[in-house]
Amino acid sequence: MRLELSILVDALQGHSASLQPAQTRAHKLLSFPDKFIRQILAGMDLRSRARLKQHATKFVECLPDAVKPSLDAWVSQTFGGRSSLQNGHLFMDLALLLFHRSVLDSVGGQIYVFAWGDSSKKGQLDMYNTRHRWMAVDRSVELARGFRWLCNHQHSDDSELPEEEQEERCRLSQLLFDSVQLHTQIPQLLGQGRTKLLDKVGAHVHSTLLEVGSVERLSSAMENCVSWCSDMGTEAGLPECGVTFAEDVLPSFVRPTRLQADVETEDGCVEFALQGAGFVQTPVAKPLMPNAIHVPGMCHAIHNASQNLDSSFCEWEPFFASLRTLHKFLGTKGRRDRFVEVVLENSLHYQSGKTLFQSFSHTLHVERWGEVAVYLRDGLPILTFLREHWDEVAYCRGMEDAVSPAQEDGFTPQAITSILRDDFFFAYWQMQLLLRKQIRKLLRWSEGCPCHESLLKDASPHVQSTRLRAEISIPKSVPCHCPMAGCRAAEMTAGHLTVFEEQLRRPCFNDLISSSGVSLTVGAWDRLRDEWQRGALYVVENLKLRLSFYNNLPWVILGGCHFDADVARGALKRAKELWLDVPSKARALQHPQAQKLLQDGPLRLELDSFLDGKQLHELPALEAFLAPLTFIQIAERIIEGAHKQLGDATSQKSPNQYSIALRIPELMSLLDRDATAFGRLVECFSEGRKVQRFPAMFAGHGRHPDWLALGPHPKTHSCLAAIRKILYRDTRLQHGNVPEAVLVQQQANKSKEKAAREFQEKKPGASEALIFADACTQFLRDKCSEDQSQVVSLKDKFLMPLLLRPSGIHRPSHAPGAAKPPRKNDVIVCILANSGSFEAPVVSAMPDSATETLHLLDHIATQGIDSFLEDFKLWEKPNSVLLGLPCSTAENLQPVSQLLTFLTDLSCFASTNAAVKSKSARISTDLSHIVPLLADQGYIEENDSGWFITKEGVASMSFLHMLSNPKALPAIVDKPLGDLSLCELLVKARQTGWVWKKFPTNKKARADLRYKLGEPRVWYSTGVTVHRHYLLCLLGAQKLFSDYAIEWIPHSAPQQVFEFLWEGKSLKEALELADRPRKRKPPALPDLAVDVDVGDHEPAAVCDAQPKASRQKVDSPAAAVADESGDSDKSDGFSDELLDILAQMSNDEGERVESQRVEVPGRADVPEDLVPATVAEPSSSSRVIVRHLDKPPPWGSFIFNRKLPKSSPPHGGLECVCRYHAKNEKTGCKKFVRFAGEGLEHEHACLLALKHWANMAKNFDRQRKHVRMPLRPSDVPSAEIVNAQQILDDPPEVAPTDDQLDARSSASSPKGKAKPKAKNTSKAKAKAKPKAGAGSANAPSDKGHFEARDRSRSLRDACANEVQSPEPAEHPCDEPAQKFRRLSTHVHERADDSSGVQAALGTVDWLDQVKELPDVMVAKLGATSALDSHLSSEVTIWVTSSYSGLGTFEHCVSRLASLKTPDLFQLDSDSLCFEPFRFYSATEDDPFCREVLLTSKVCPEHVFGDVCERVSADVLNKMIFTVDTLKSRAEAIAKGDQSNAEKKRLKDQLNDRCMKKLIEIAHNAMQDPAAAKKQGWCYKHMQYCSLAPPMKRGDWLLEAGGNTCVSFSPQGGHARWLHPSGPPAAIWLAWCKAHADAIFQECSSLFNSQAVLELAFPPIELWSTTVLQLGAKDVGVPMNRLRNWTWTVRRSKLKMVTAVDRSFFLNLCGSNVECTSHDFFMMPKDDAFDFLKETVGVPSPHEFGARQFLTEGSIKRLEEYEAHQLAGGECDEPMVDLSQNVVVREKLSNFAPSLLCQSVIWSFRHQRPITLAEGFLLMGWPVQLTCVPGNVGDAFPWNPSTLFAKKPRALMKMLGNSFHCRLVGLLLALFLSVTIRRQAPKFGEGV
Repeated sequence: MRLELSILVDALQGHSASLQPAQTRAHKLLSFPDKFIRQILAGMDLRSRARLKQHATKFVECLPDAVKPSLDAWVSQTFGGRSSLQNGHLFMDLALLLFHRSVLDSVGGQIYVFAWGDSSKKGQLDMYNTRHRWMAVDRSVELARGFRWLCNHQHSDDSELPEEEQEERCRLSQLLFDSVQLHTQIPQLLGQGRTKLLDKVGAHVHSTLLEVGSVERLSSAMENCVSWCSDMGTEAGLPECGVTFAEDVLPSFVRPTRLQADVETEDGCVEFALQGAGFVQTPVAKPLMPNAIHVPGMCHAIHNASQNLDSSFCEWEPFFASLRTLHKFLGTKGRRDRFVEVVLENSLHYQSGKTLFQSFSHTLHVERWGEVAVYLRDGLPILTFLREHWDEVAYCRGMEDAVSPAQEDGFTPQAITSILRDDFFFAYWQMQLLLRKQIRKLLRWSEGCPCHESLLKDASPHVQSTRLRAEISIPKSVPCHCPMAGCRAAEMTAGHLTVFEEQLRRPCFNDLISSSGVSLTVGAWDRLRDEWQRGALYVVENLKLRLSFYNNLPWVILGGCHFDADVARGALKRAKELWLDVPSKARALQHPQAQKLLQDGPLRLELDSFLDGKQLHELPALEAFLAPLTFIQIAERIIEGAHKQLGDATSQKSPNQYSIALRIPELMSLLDRDATAFGRLVECFSEGRKVQRFPAMFAGHGRHPDWLALGPHPKTHSCLAAIRKILYRDTRLQHGNVPEAVLVQQQANKSKEKAAREFQEKKPGASEALIFADACTQFLRDKCSEDQSQVVSLKDKFLMPLLLRPSGIHRPSHAPGAAKPPRKNDVIVCILANSGSFEAPVVSAMPDSATETLHLLDHIATQGIDSFLEDFKLWEKPNSVLLGLPCSTAENLQPVSQLLTFLTDLSCFASTNAAVKSKSARISTDLSHIVPLLADQGYIEENDSGWFITKEGVASMSFLHMLSNPKALPAIVDKPLGDLSLCELLVKARQTGWVWKKFPTNKKARADLRYKLGEPRVWYSTGVTVHRHYLLCLLGAQKLFSDYAIEWIPHSAPQQVFEFLWEGKSLKEALELADRPRKRKPPALPDLAVDVDVGDHEPAAVCDAQPKASRQKVDSPAAAVADESGDSDKSDGFSDELLDILAQMSNDEGERVESQRVEVPGRADVPEDLVPATVAEPSSSSRVIVRHLDKPPPWGSFIFNRKLPKSSPPHGGLECVCRYHAKNEKTGCKKFVRFAGEGLEHEHACLLALKHWANMAKNFDRQRKHVRMPLRPSDVPSAEIVNAQQILDDPPEVAPTDDQLDARSSASSPKGKAKPKAKNTSKAKAKAKPKAGAGSANAPSDKGHFEARDRSRSLRDACANEVQSPEPAEHPCDEPAQKFRRLSTHVHERADDSSGVQAALGTVDWLDQVKELPDVMVAKLGATSALDSHLSSEVTIWVTSSYSGLGTFEHCVSRLASLKTPDLFQLDSDSLCFEPFRFYSATEDDPFCREVLLTSKVCPEHVFGDVCERVSADVLNKMIFTVDTLKSRAEAIAKGDQSNAEKKRLKDQLNDRCMKKLIEIAHNAMQDPAAAKKQGWCYKHMQYCSLAPPMKRGDWLLEAGGNTCVSFSPQGGHARWLHPSGPPAAIWLAWCKAHADAIFQECSSLFNSQAVLELAFPPIELWSTTVLQLGAKDVGVPMNRLRNWTWTVRRSKLKMVTAVDRSFFLNLCGSNVECTSHDFFMMPKDDAFDFLKETVGVPSPHEFGARQFLTEGSIKRLEEYEAHQLAGGECDEPMVDLSQNVVVREKLSNFAPSLLCQSVIWSFRHQRPITLAEGFLLMGWPVQLTCVPGNVGDAFPWNPSTLFAKKPRALMKMLGNSFHCRLVGLLLALFLSVTIRRQAPKFGEGV
């Protein structure tokens, strides 16, 4: 009763809640998408966007009580919760993508795109962002006309525009605003270390593909991209990146299908077209954005040109030192307040001073020139105020009694007083501010709007917005910006930089002189002007170099878009002239836009008409061409704004949150402007939230592995988790390598470089002139670094260097022949006009003329070295300066300068205020004669007080220097030899008679070159580089001989040798020291604080700055560990750390995620005892919080020591001390591992690796073996296994040392004797080695199996360790597996034949070894076998096979099934049931093989024919055609004239091409219902039956097959895939991929299994492939044939718990060979002869013994083998194959030759061939032989008498084609032991 009442109450309450009006439950929020969208948009204003409901609840609490209940209920019922809004953010991002598509659809045609791109660092995520403006193509002409009209009809300061013009301006401004749209694309993640060009191209293409939705629109978007604006970093290469198709840079699983027509090749063969996921056969590279013009961003150009501006000044350092001192006052609030409250107390200026000082809050940083400019701008009013009101006495009064500010920074009021009284400091402040204001003005101009320039000039942002709104009508909530802002390309081409230069050079500084308000001496003004010109020229010349591309093609064409028609004609005329200057061959390589305009054609005719004076609107084609170019942007502030928006977002956000943070503001503006937009957004939102239809909405993404793993009916939450990764580029998968795209890009770059080389100037060969030019250039640079005002002369030219290395400045890529790049030794210099004579030159203090490029090699080549050295002079400047005017001459220069200096020192300048009289002075009589000259020119005027300099005089005044003391290079070298530079040494050598020669090419001749005193003076070099110490040793040979007895100097020694010789070392000692390896410097820490393009920084104007540290790639945070040397393995580039962050953010987007358990990348567990020592509190700063471990506790008897980064850079490491081993009495056993990075996860990984190393201690008997144990991340097992394997036993009190063990082992090792018959010494020594079973430490082992290079996992290490162990009995892990002998190819000697026979029979009975396999795995590896769970499972394992010969695979599986049913083979054939296996089908094309298989006990339910019958005839014909076509090309190549290596390379390419094409065709056919057959002809039922088994939920399919090996063998000519067996192999692989869950495959060891299987079953599509190369001898069978064995599983259904490799298999299943192949000849001679008579036929009467059963060819080959034995064969009783000649076998042994189709195995011991029954036994079949005791034949699936009565030769052929049963059985058992089944899908989700 109580329960029923409770149910009733709950029902009534639910009904009551449902009756409340306007209430919607949270889970039904999606039913009202409009409300959902509004809640999402409302939450964007919150810091935590997902907590809208919590904020609404708090808001309701602030309302009156009367409305609280209803509103509270409404909020709780209506508002979405945190998880709903988080999902809503993802829905919104999808909706924005669909919404943009709908906008493009509404346009109805194509669009032009003007794009920006850059990457941003946010937290630990590297995001790629791209934005673009776009307009409809069909409106571009109208918009361009409107833009030009606006530029030509602007507002005037004098008068207002007529009403008609103003209305037209409003109409056109509104048209531009509505038609040119800004769009932000969805950002993409860049993986750590994945910031190369192709990575960013992939991110850009993926983002664009998501936006446009199809490859057709993607291609259109790339082709219609008009401009690309970026910095000069990696993004600059995007437009020209070579691709075949844009989507080819994407991984195959997100690459949509592109429809292509079939193409015809040159030889007439039609090649089938490729689809989306295929492989490009003949990739033709083209630019990603073929029509886009790359425009380097103006902001970065100005920033980089000004970044080192401070270093160009001579006076900057003392000024900045004073500025820092002043900042100690300005930057401290207490000191400013003291000045206001104490000094200004009771003053009239108190309030103004208080307001002024309170508004100042700046820090002093010089990293960015803009910050210094802002500091100087805001600090100038304060500095002026302080200079007027500072009172040191008043400020210091009472400081000892008051609470004084901290004095630790050295602040003193006296220093402030000194600075404020320094007029030069004040003037220098104003000069710096004025210069930086001009630079900032240029930056603002570049970002400004040309069509509203006069309207917005000198206005604040608020006023600008108000004025714009007068012409553009938009809601107030929408920011008002003209979309034409930054469209300055035409003006830059027209020469705006020249206008900037003219403004900056002279007028600005002359205005400063008259308006500075300070009195300086002429010398001080000269210093100030020198600084001004130095900085101005540095900026101007730097900008000229960076922006010089505007004067070249194709950028010069942009000038044709200028709004002034005459300027546009001039630019296009220059473009035409440049085109004619381009070599004719290079014109086809120019930019497509240049070719389109300037090549002969209709457009060129219209261009000529325009240049002749015709109007642009009369030339439609030319106007349409220029229209889109009009809107090219040159400023990248828009994309830089994305950095700011990401910076404003809080950290720990997901990519989805970052995306909507960038994209929502544009949406909000659109919704405010367009009333219909919200309705369309609701529709897109409703469509986007149908996440199950994600593959349909976004083409190509349905093949993503994460999506495929969801199954056919995924849940919504699973879809959302997958989409969060897919949409923003999953860091695990979408950063994978795209080898085809990389190859295409590399080929494109090579082709471009090859084409450019033809038009590049050839580098001059090595010559003495070139060596002198290089050395003199460096000498000039060094001198200019010491004296930044250095003046040099060449003949009658006076030069001053400005930019020393212009070649180091980055420039955009130019087409070949379009422009000459700067040469290495170029120097930008200014030409100084000389107003004096050459002997007494008078030059301008700073140049006012143009600059030029100085290349000394040109002068040396023209003049000769000696003449050049005499003409190349360095001059000194005097300390005094001369003032001049345009009327100055050589005669009156001195009096004019004296007069101007006199007036300047007294500050007699014209007053800037008309109400104030100009200050003047009386001129002395000795200068009165020059006054009339200057007064008549208007340079000076007189008032009642005297004379003063007029404004015109100040503007015309120049500063001059009279140069003196010239020094030529020969005169400079008169100093000590050791103080000379390289250039001076070269001059000295030339003066003293040394002659240069080039080194001989012959190495021996070069090595013999030496110099002795008295011999001819010759010095050598190979190229330009000459070592200074080499010349020092030659020139100082006399000194070296007299002081150090060095008799001769080698010419070709390393540089270090000459350094040691100059220090006085003997030649022998110098050579020895040079050969010693130098100590490596500790690795530098990565530079993470890198701003805009680092390499783009120009050194100081005239100082040769040291090269900056290169930007280093940050190490991946994968848990890389190192060996004892400390070197860590390289990461594969995938960032697991990003994975963790991504998953963390997906779970909780709005909140900061607290750190719980740190996971080691690639590992499932972390030891629970690892607790961080400290957890740093969250900080608002941007620095990274790093957590560290305490010193780890002991691990049993092992202890750990932590190493700090100082001693073990860069991050420190851990050391483990082992007490089980020791090298000697002093050196113990230690292992050190470096941390791969900072952070807890790296320390955890390191500690786990060392614990694993400690656990393996008992597996090693030597210290050297233990410390060499590899510890790569893949070698370390999970934490559970490490904990389980911990050694708890105490170590020995005294560990035996390696020295002791080696001595003991050497003394106890037996020495065998070689057989006397052996003639080969090496063979005899090999036989003398001890036996493998003797337990010797030196026992031979298969090094090919167990060397360290074969180890990739910890389990592999365990295998290797046990094989290296000398005494098996000491290892407890060996006890359960004593039967499994260690591998050795040595054949044991036996006392009798019975032991050999029993050993041979033991190779057949392998099932006992499988039974003990679980125990062996536990004992050796601590792992559990999954074999028992498979055998006892109720899930059916369906078994199918293809080409498995006699049914070997089914036989081995049946024997495994007998483990579950021991008496299985005792049952009747009709009662046999092999649960849990069910043999469904076998596929064989050989009729006899099918006949034998149908009579087998293990015959499957169906027997099908050829595997090629599973596809349609059209598909098969296509594959055969592919093979034949490529095979014919291979044959043509073989007949060609190429070298053998080239032929092999071309044939390999054809083979790879054939393989990829066949697999592609087969995979496509399996996906096509019309091409793939579902039924095949069954030879068991003689009807058509289903090819695929009827599997139920949870069942899985195991397929086995063997690829034909003929095509990979010499018999098949190594044709590989160019063979008829290629199509069946490809069809089988495709069928397996479509149906099978596990694939077991065997093939030749020459088969490229790994490449083929990973191509057919890509790991990226959730497949896992293991490849082993094993032979029968590895499991104890005396047979040498190696085969490739592969195990491939579908990871969505099965999982391998550990990796398996060769070492792993040998450790668990390997056995020694303890018998010879002779032991398989078990039949007595008579029985064998009888058997041979019955199977071979009538014996030959002409032969004796068993020879009578041989053919004539076999007998002949047997005689050859016998002759070989008589000549001294390697083996006494070999086993030979009489189907092969003796020359085929390199050496003979008692191992059975590989069984081939025609093999006739002959035993020299038994002198007979092997019988068919013995052959079956040799191949592992359990044949019962009556002559041998024991019963091993129950499992034999045939009746022997019936089977052997069939065609014996055909049976032997089939036997040669089959697998060895023992090896197959053990492999299959091991694979099943390490493979587990994943949880079965739920009901209704399908299989």
